[in-house]
Amino acid sequence: MNAPQPATTASLMPYRLAQRSGVAIDWQAEGYHLLARRDADPLILQELRRSHGPPAEIEWLDSEAYTSRLGRLYDAQRETNNRLIEGLAEHVDLDGLMQELPRTED
Repeated sequence: MNAPQPATTASLMPYRLAQRSGVAIDWQAEGYHLLARRDADPLILQELRRSHGPPAEIEWLDSEAYTSRLGRLYDAQRETNNRLIEGLAEHVDLDGLMQELPRTED
C-alpha cells in the first residue's frame, strides 16, 4: 500500500465543498492544518486523512468562526493567485505571441 502523498500548497478544496462539508485544509510548511466546523462531515474527514495522512493540527470551530476563517483562507489564496498572474503578465509579450500565431485562411 502506498503512503499518502501531500498536495501542493496551491491546492485547496473547492470552496463550495469546504463550505458545505465544514472542512478546509490550510497548508503550512509542516503539513496541513485542518479547519473543521463542529458538525463537519465525518466521511470528508476520513477521506482527507486517507489521502493526505494525519494533519499537523486540527482546529475545531463553531459555525461563525469557521465561516470567517474559510473566507480569509480563500481570500488569501485568491490574492496569491492574482499576484502570480500579474507577475506572469509582466513577462509575457502578447504582441509577440500574436505575431507568432499562424494565420487562418478562408
